[in-house]
Amino acid sequence: MDGIVIYYLSMFIMSVILAGVYVFLWHKHFNVFFSLIFAFIPIVNLGHYLKATATTLEEVIIAQKIIYLGGCFLILFISLYILQNCNIKVPKFASTTMIIISMGVYGFVLTIGQGEWFYKSI
Repeated sequence: MDGIVIYYLSMFIMSVILAGVYVFLWHKHFNVFFSLIFAFIPIVNLGHYLKATATTLEEVIIAQKIIYLGGCFLILFISLYILQNCNIKVPKFASTTMIIISMGVYGFVLTIGQGEWFYKSI
């Protein structure tokens, strides 16, 4: 195995273990964005591992779509978590609007390999 593949595999395994620890320690009073962060990180790490081991273009495209989950949502979830943790009130309308915008951007990501909205060519 290549060194980068081992790195991505170890990061994926570590993130799954830490997410498992989080699930074991989870309480209902935990912030929902903090829980979403722990849910998304192993998925994104799996995407990196899949991309590193891909052998066909279709596999790379699917892995890239998984990786973009983190690009579209993780920064938003981290920002909203920090704002709530610092007791900065964000109206539900604003956070819902930001999530909808991120979903719209991810909708364009899903067109990779099919349309020209996100990548012109692969």
